[in-house]
Amino acid sequence: MKNWSLFDEVVEILGEEEVLLALAKALSSDELNENLAYIARVYDIREDEEEEEEDYLSYLED
Repeated sequence: MKNWSLFDEVVEILGEEEVLLALAKALSSDELNENLAYIARVYDIREDEEEEEEDYLSYLED
């Protein structure tokens, strides 16, 4: 599993909305859509990893 602790800490401190706004301000409009799509893919991968871990832990408990 990937290490998300630093990112989680930043999101916890600033909030998801602020992080996304900061990213949007930092990127040019041409790069914005491409980078937001990448961020969405990263979130999807992260959610999948968390679901797999939960499924595995649930399996172990049974």
